[in-house]
Amino acid sequence: MERRGQPFEPPCALFTSGELVVTVGKDGGVGGRNQEFALAAARRIAGSPGIVVASVDTDGTDGPGTQFVQGGDPIPCLAGGLVDGLTLSEASKAGVDITDALQHHDATPALWRLHCGVLAEPGISLNDLTVALIMRTSPEKESLT
Repeated sequence: MERRGQPFEPPCALFTSGELVVTVGKDGGVGGRNQEFALAAARRIAGSPGIVVASVDTDGTDGPGTQFVQGGDPIPCLAGGLVDGLTLSEASKAGVDITDALQHHDATPALWRLHCGVLAEPGISLNDLTVALIMRTSPEKESLT
C-alpha cells in the first residue's frame, strides 16, 4: 500500500484481531505473541517512517503476567508493542538486537528499552488487536507519478 497505493491509498488504517500463535521451543525469554508481532513488524517496515504498527492483548497481559527485574530495573508485564518505520534504526543506536530478541522470544526487555512497550490495565479479554497505520505514500511512489 505504501509503495503502490493498492489495495488502499494512504492514509489508511488496517485492523485485525484474533490470537497470534508463537512456537517458543526451548528458548524461555519474556514476552508474548503481540510483542513478538510488533518486533517482527519493526523489521518489515524499517525505513518507512509513515507506517506505525501496534499489537496488543485486550486483557492487558501479553506475556509473563507479572513484573520482573532486569539489570536492577523493574519491567511491568506489557500488553503488547507499538513500533514504526524508525524503530529498527533506534534499536541499533540503543544496542537492542531485535533479531536476537525474536529468536530467543525475549520481546519484553527489547520493547521496554526502546520505550515501545504498551502498558494496559487488565480488563475483560475481548480479543487481541493489531492496528497498522499507513500515513503517506513512500517517496518511491511519489517519484513515479
